[in-house]
Amino acid sequence: MFDIEEHYSTPVRELTDSQRREVCRLVVQRHLEGLTDPAKMSACVGSLLHRLIIEMVDAASAHAVTIGASVETLVDELAQEAIEIIRGLQFALSDPRTSPSSEIAWNRRWNNYNFWEHETIPQNHVRNETTPYMERHEIERIATEYLQLPYRSEIFDWVLVDVLIALELYGYMDEAFGIKAKATLEFNPSNPTLLISPHPFWGYLKFVGVTGGILVGLAALSVYYLGQFIDPNVASWLAIGSMILFVLILLLATMYLGGAISSEAARKRQVNILIQEMLATYQELASDGTASAIRVREVATDASKARVAWPAPLFAVLDDSISRAGRLSSASI
Repeated sequence: MFDIEEHYSTPVRELTDSQRREVCRLVVQRHLEGLTDPAKMSACVGSLLHRLIIEMVDAASAHAVTIGASVETLVDELAQEAIEIIRGLQFALSDPRTSPSSEIAWNRRWNNYNFWEHETIPQNHVRNETTPYMERHEIERIATEYLQLPYRSEIFDWVLVDVLIALELYGYMDEAFGIKAKATLEFNPSNPTLLISPHPFWGYLKFVGVTGGILVGLAALSVYYLGQFIDPNVASWLAIGSMILFVLILLLATMYLGGAISSEAARKRQVNILIQEMLATYQELASDGTASAIRVREVATDASKARVAWPAPLFAVLDDSISRAGRLSSASI
């Protein structure tokens, strides 16, 4: 039986292929044993977390062979760096907000083994208010740390690119017609991302109604009441002036309404264009097989030209993948 401690000082490149695979298996196994609960260990096996750890530890092992690192360096440094990055992404995608205590929140995040899934129709989650939890700052930090590693995993590349695209997609759609849009509508109905803002015609009716009520009321007051106390001719001219002012305001408001409707339609068209561009980019990763990093970058670049503001690390991760094999292997389970 292979004893990993006895080979700690041995360069990984001097191990046989079967011994190197055994080292990787033991590293993964030790991490699973850290879960302590057999039921949790069983649940983790075959999960996204499990697959990513296996892939990243294997990549770390291949790098250890290249640089002549020892088994100790592989186990205690290279593999641990990979696991910390995977766990960091797991926590950034696991919602702690519904937990009654910080300890329970931490446990729920730690045990969320299938922490990411590519959604076929992501807009349904926004409409149903089930948008995935995503910590933007942490996700971008994890992407930056991943790019600093000396080795890569095509499956982790896929997950990271999928998450970075979804980060902007879900965030923008949420602002357009999700929970954030509904909260924004009350305070700023003219927000440029809103798709659920009221039609300008309703604002027009409200303005005309209030203005008409004041000016027509003033005209009626002048004719039927003020004429008893002031010169009737003055009262009549005051009534006529009020009606003329109302008609002028009505004409100006009607002219403004036409422009407002056109502007609102153009704004909502632009919002829909941005969403469609983001959806097109996101769907490039819908396949259960391998996606092309070059193709994803081309579509993402087209979306950028339409003014989609992707998270900063997205193109860095894609360019890094393109500089190697340019493949993004699906992590669908």
